[in-house]
Amino acid sequence: GAPKGTAANQRDLPRELRKKYEAVQVVGSGSFGVVLEAWQLSNGSRITQRAIKLVHARHGSTLTEKEIRRLDRECLLMSRLVNEKFVVTYVESGKAKNHQVYWCVMDLINGRPVDEVL
Repeated sequence: GAPKGTAANQRDLPRELRKKYEAVQVVGSGSFGVVLEAWQLSNGSRITQRAIKLVHARHGSTLTEKEIRRLDRECLLMSRLVNEKFVVTYVESGKAKNHQVYWCVMDLINGRPVDEVL
């Protein structure tokens, strides 16, 4: 994936998210995808900073139903932790129509990455 701090643009987002979010930069990456810093938009105006986790299908294929169920479960669990201390708030999740990208939108929390803390 792209290194942390790399500028992002709207083409980095699935088409389904491009009118709702403005991509800013990469805040993390791994073997399956990236996490982007983005602005949530309302009528074209920046409202709130968000983090968008994008999970890409491997080798240009499509995500399997098993992978989609796992990602749905991960986002569902996150959505249930809304009142817990130090947990980000889940906003939305979904998959691109072509099933090549899954996304999970959450609060953006500035600070040290979890892998640095552990």
